Order: sequence, then structure tokens, then C-alpha cells
Amino acid sequence: MTHLEPRPNRRWPAVFVGIVVALFLVFSLGPKGFLTRSQVCQLGSSIGTYTILTPNDLANIPDGGYASITTYGWNYTMVSGGVTVGPLKPMPPFAITVSHTVPTSGILSDWADFNWTFYRTQNTTVAGAASAPCTQPFLAQVQFYGVCGGVGMVISISNNSTDASDPHTWSGNSQYNGTGVECPTLTPGAYVWFNTSFDPSDSSWGKPVDLNLCNQSGYYPLEADGQVQIPVRVVVPLGGTVISSVGYLTWSAFGYSHNQSILYDLPMGWNWLLSPVGPSSQSFDLGSGHVPAAGFERLACAA
Repeated sequence: MTHLEPRPNRRWPAVFVGIVVALFLVFSLGPKGFLTRSQVCQLGSSIGTYTILTPNDLANIPDGGYASITTYGWNYTMVSGGVTVGPLKPMPPFAITVSHTVPTSGILSDWADFNWTFYRTQNTTVAGAASAPCTQPFLAQVQFYGVCGGVGMVISISNNSTDASDPHTWSGNSQYNGTGVECPTLTPGAYVWFNTSFDPSDSSWGKPVDLNLCNQSGYYPLEADGQVQIPVRVVVPLGGTVISSVGYLTWSAFGYSHNQSILYDLPMGWNWLLSPVGPSSQSFDLGSGHVPAAGFERLACAA
């Protein structure tokens, strides 16, 4: 009689694979068996580089008073979803202080020609990542070192008693930028929009506060410490239209002097309203003299 050997059970590899897949689904892909697939913003291709007259700093001067700016770390910060370009960098080789010492009004500023590179942003589906889709289609990144020179100046405003109607652009002649050296040709139609305006409502960055300096004489000091953020939009022409990148001109005096990124001196004898300019972790503390970057409105004292 022929002895038959038992046939080997060849199902175990399939059973083993099934167990492995089940464990992967439970322990790696979560209780639902699937990883969450989210839209995540990424920096895409470069569109081009443009030379633009660019502010290094901006600070409102209260009418008849003073403003000074100290810059130690500086950059333009642009954000789209989970992508951020432009972290603060120390100013080489030392801090730059810009000040205006003649009582006046307007916007204290410093300008130079900078190269800006524009990039597209794009959403990518990523498994297991937190959702952070693009919030703007383009991001602009500034070359940290200025292309040419710089000019400190005061931009005039239409009504000296209030920053409510501050201009949002400046197209001053930058051919020499006060350096005596001819600068590269600026890209036609490209500019930086900025917002230093006094806001009488609380719809933007916070509610205005009142500082009554009536029946007093001299100057009242206020300082904005730490990081200052001025809202900006960088605009360039592209194919018969324009594209833009929204963000902040940022700087900080931390690590230098007394950390006063902006120092204001308000003339006494008036009632002042102050509104914050741009986002800030610093709130108005008028008693100690600490404020965020501010816009001003001067009011007459009651009779």
C-alpha cells in the first residue's frame, strides 16, 4: 500500500500577511484604518526677481513731537498657510538707529533698493499632517542686503493732527538714494504698500486708547519694545496684470541699547488718541510708557 505524506498547508503566508496588514491599519493608520490626508502649503517655483524701492522701517511722528527707530534684527515676514519666509536676522555689522530730532509730523522712514524674488505657492496632499493650506498664491522674499544705498526721510501726511489718512505708498526718487552711487534700475510698476494709519475703530489690531496730556508742558515719552510688525503688500507686474504678497515689515531692537524699537515723544498740552499699528503682543500701558507701534490723533483740550 502506498504511504501518502500529508500535504503542507500553504495558506499560512496569506494568513500572516493578513495579520500584518490588520496590525498596520490599527496601529499605524489609526482607529478608522486610514491616515488623515490634508492639504499642506509648499513653496513652489520662482517667478522672477524684481528691484523695488523698499522701506527698512516706518514710524509715525506725533505732530510737533519726535520719533526714533532702533533696528537690530530686521526682515520682511510673509506667510501662506504653513509656509513662512523671512525670519528676523541681525543687522550687519551693527544696529542701525534712525532718528529725527526736529519737532514735526509725518512718517519717519528709511528706504533702499532691494531685490525681491517671487514664488508661487502650491497645495500638496500629505498623509498624517495637520491641515495648513495656502492662504495666498504668491510669496515674496527679500534679499537681506540692500542692492543700493538708503535714504532716511520723513513722508508728509495730509493732516498733521491725525494719522487716519496716512499715505500707503512712496515713490521717491531712488536713483542715487543719497549715496552718490547710481542704483540699479527699478522694476517699473513694482512697489511696496504699507499701513501705518490711525484706526478709530477696534476692527484691526485693537481699540484706541486716550492719553490726556492737557495742562502739562514738555514731552511725554512712549516706547515700543521688542518686535514691531508693519502690515505690507509687495506688488509686481506680471503678464499684463499684477501679483502681490502680503505680510509684515518686521524689526526688533532686542539685544541692543534699551530694546526700544521705536521711541515716541508726544508734546504735552493736548489730548491724544493712540491706536495700534499691526499685530503686537504688547498692549498699551500708558502709565509705564510701554506701547505697541502706534498711530496718533491729536485733539484739543476742553476749555
